[in-house]
Amino acid sequence: MMDSNKGDNNGNNNEMWSQVVFEKSPLPMLIIELEDLRFLAANPAAEKLFGYTNEELLKLHFNDIVPTEDYDKVEQAIRKVKPDNDIGYTLRNINRNHEIIDVYIVATLIKFNNITAILKIATDVTEMNKAQAVIESQKYHFDVLFNASPFAIALCDPDDRVIKVNAGFEKLFLFKEEEIRGKKLDIIVPGERLEEYRRIYQKLQQRKKIQMETVRQTKDKKPIDVLLVKYPLLISNEILLGYYGMYINISGQKTAERKLYENEQITSKIIDTALDAVIQMNDKGKVTGWNKQAEHIFGYSQKEALGAFMSNLIVPPVYRESHRKGLKHFLKTGEQKLLNKRIEITAMHKNGTEFPVELAISPILISGKYSFSAFLRDISEQKLWQQQLMDNNYELKKINAELDRFVYSISHDLRAPLTNIMGLFNIMEDVKEQAQQKILINKGSNAVKRLDDFIKTILEYSRNSRLEIKPSLINFEELIAESWENYSYMKGAEKISLDVKSNQIIPFISDRGRISIILNNLISNAIIYSDPAEKKPCITVEIEVDKDFAHIVFRDNGIGIEKKYQKKVFEMFFRASQESTGSGLGLYIVKEVVKKLGGNIKMKSELQKGTAIIIDLPNQKLC
Repeated sequence: MMDSNKGDNNGNNNEMWSQVVFEKSPLPMLIIELEDLRFLAANPAAEKLFGYTNEELLKLHFNDIVPTEDYDKVEQAIRKVKPDNDIGYTLRNINRNHEIIDVYIVATLIKFNNITAILKIATDVTEMNKAQAVIESQKYHFDVLFNASPFAIALCDPDDRVIKVNAGFEKLFLFKEEEIRGKKLDIIVPGERLEEYRRIYQKLQQRKKIQMETVRQTKDKKPIDVLLVKYPLLISNEILLGYYGMYINISGQKTAERKLYENEQITSKIIDTALDAVIQMNDKGKVTGWNKQAEHIFGYSQKEALGAFMSNLIVPPVYRESHRKGLKHFLKTGEQKLLNKRIEITAMHKNGTEFPVELAISPILISGKYSFSAFLRDISEQKLWQQQLMDNNYELKKINAELDRFVYSISHDLRAPLTNIMGLFNIMEDVKEQAQQKILINKGSNAVKRLDDFIKTILEYSRNSRLEIKPSLINFEELIAESWENYSYMKGAEKISLDVKSNQIIPFISDRGRISIILNNLISNAIIYSDPAEKKPCITVEIEVDKDFAHIVFRDNGIGIEKKYQKKVFEMFFRASQESTGSGLGLYIVKEVVKKLGGNIKMKSELQKGTAIIIDLPNQKLC
């Protein structure tokens, strides 16, 4: 592994970054010992370039793959490599088939397993040296691609602190890497967008990819409209290494121009990580360029696509003839109705699936011949979002209707005890006996208590709807005892016995407030609907906790529920008994809270025998 002089988390992350980049890089990479030039490591791209297996290369020295007459050139290049001086040069190499290949090498001095070594990043330029005309065309294409892909990239640790940014990031946001390294990326977030930034970070912690349009700011506080693509970097789909963030300037400002040959590795990475599919086509309609995003979107590998007619690859059969005629018409007349603008069309995947894309095509005239660069973006999700918006509008109308019903029921249940209290006050004006006044005061107190209980119930419903889950360690016996104490004043509670059977060896994590809401409502309901004729009224709570769930069974021997009402007991404002003094919200709120916690609830009841509520709640993780 490549050594690092840092011992902190950034140092460990840099080492892992180096290992991942080394193994996954599409560019051939070699590590050789400085003293005797023997091979210490080679990545898969290097094995492919030189034709040797990794084991074969580790038995060789670098001069073994260099023509004898170039030994002096190798030695001179090695002497120029210093700790703060990377060098680039072109060298002839010999592959396993004894063929001469031209390679452009960038050499960097590194420590590898405590050995002073040189990291060589190689690029095969043989074909470029064979055909200068092709080089000129490709260079122009690279320039077009580079300038049309204004990507700023930031690599961050799990706390979203910057590890490294690319030149595009520096150019776009005006921060130097040394200024921003180690700082959180909220430094480029306008104040009014900080809450949005926190929501994005929470989703990234949940291993979710982010793609959205937003606003960020430069070092001098100038706002920039950007398309943000950010996703977690995972090792083995488990270990969070950090986050990869890409920012594309969509505010219309020009991005900094860079030279193609300044750093071919950066250009290659920008093309490979482009958000859009980038495809080049010649004047015959054949594909001459096909990036990784094109492979992803359309399903064809680069090898399959190059040299094939583009119309046969991504154009649906019904549009192919129009595509061919349009190309011929442009080459003949120069008229360009669909060029140099963004349009929405239908494209086709390798498996025959058709899907909507956003397309922009730019014609390029080189040496009297046209070639074309096409930028395509899959907008299937955007179309789904549009449909979802229409569906949400429909749902909103339904919710408004339910809200009307909710307001009506709330106003009725609030006015009933208030009317009762007002009536009692009117009666008290005419009552002189102290004993009779005391009875009326008690009735008024009971009405106030019912009103207070109803308001508390509404507040519980509101909190469950709008507050986020706050995981903490749950002690069921303690919460049950608290709930029982809260409702011990209720009429009939003194006659009921409570039996709690808890098997909670494994720690259980959930939202303490919401668990209390569940227990409060279940205990309150059991007391309200207890059977006055039952000699030994009781409530039994059984709790079994394992690593995945808490299994709760809440039983009583109360009046029970008729079978015809049992499907409605979890509906808002439903009361199974006309004599009920409850709000009709208890079991509805229990169901909503259980749903919010990701659990399941069901009920079994038999008239005049009692009711059992069965709840399964997931064992969550502490944040």
